[in-house]
Amino acid sequence: MAIHQKAMKSTRRSSTGEILETKYTLKSHQKQGRRNTSTEVTFFSEDDQFETDHMIETRETDYTELFQSITSMSWEDIQSPSSTISFITDTAYFFEEQQYGDKTAWSNVSRVDLSRDAISNTLSSKSQDQLYNYISRIIRSHNNVPYHSVHHIFHVLICANKMLHMIQDQPQDQTSDLAKSIQSHRFLQFAFIFSALIHDLDHQGVSNQQLIDQGHRLARKYNGSSVSIAESHSVDLAFEILSHDEYNDLVKEIFGQGENGIHMLDKFHESVRDLVLTTDIANVDRKQKVAKNYQRLMNNDLLHEDEKVLYALEQCLLACDVAPLQQSWTVYRQWCLQLWIEFKEADTKTKISCSCDGKHSKKEPYCKPSHQWNDLQICFLDGYIFPLSRRLDEMEIFTTEDGKKFFDLANTIKKRWT
Repeated sequence: MAIHQKAMKSTRRSSTGEILETKYTLKSHQKQGRRNTSTEVTFFSEDDQFETDHMIETRETDYTELFQSITSMSWEDIQSPSSTISFITDTAYFFEEQQYGDKTAWSNVSRVDLSRDAISNTLSSKSQDQLYNYISRIIRSHNNVPYHSVHHIFHVLICANKMLHMIQDQPQDQTSDLAKSIQSHRFLQFAFIFSALIHDLDHQGVSNQQLIDQGHRLARKYNGSSVSIAESHSVDLAFEILSHDEYNDLVKEIFGQGENGIHMLDKFHESVRDLVLTTDIANVDRKQKVAKNYQRLMNNDLLHEDEKVLYALEQCLLACDVAPLQQSWTVYRQWCLQLWIEFKEADTKTKISCSCDGKHSKKEPYCKPSHQWNDLQICFLDGYIFPLSRRLDEMEIFTTEDGKKFFDLANTIKKRWT
């Protein structure tokens, strides 16, 4: 099956140059055997004076179709200039029109079917409004930093959703027991998507070590280097916002009421904290814990079903957080530039946390990443990305083709560097 997609923006102006109408069109062409299917989705800007009530009513469907087109794209092309996701995130329209951003992000959350026991297929209109509002708050709570911004969050969110789709969308007779466990565990699927949404909330654009060196208020709050400062803050802030009275209906509908509801919310909070703290790859203690969890998973230790799924999703979230290094060169290049700019603006010194052999090894305990970028990228690929890619394949939660794809794409990027 081949899917070809094209997104276009067109503007109609008056004779004096005044913008009269802005139209966004997504064209998707799918070919499967002899069958050809074409879909065209059109929507208008919020301030479009020609927008009718009918357009507003049909827009709900347009968002669903748009989201389905996004998740149908290949893993390697997520947020490349030729992909539909790029025209969303790379235009000010997405961020200026918060309603559109909310509904797109909401599509990611709703795809995993929210519910308390495995999360209910539908939410009431009141709870949906509260969820839109919550996601809007989360979007606005991200800082305008070069890399760890809402652009990065949206990319990780789409990648996380794509991974779930890849796990779900495979022949049952070729699906491993672990993949089937993930497929059926809606609660942890929701925790996984939620973690992707909030994992870098209010990121300061600098490393945890630099927060400590600067005596930043977050370093003082979380008391030292043994704690994942930025990650802990993201989780705490996300749940602090969720605890506001304006989200009571949403929380009760998802997790239930009374003692059982409190228990389910606490369990969800614990799962999200575990997943988000996993992304602090500079924390030695956390890295060792995640490595131990993976070994227990692969050694078939006597694990509860929740533990198996959680440990597998830890690896998946790690991969989504650094997804550009396992995607196409075009996608990688634009994210690589943003990260370089963030390091340069922070003017930070960071430890070389990956183990490299040969000419890429560094004897110095510290270096400025923006000054030694080539070596650092190769070092990170060798010491972190390649082992992670192999773990994704070894878990056998993807098809054979998809499982090997992560390593192959990372290797292609390394070849371009060397």
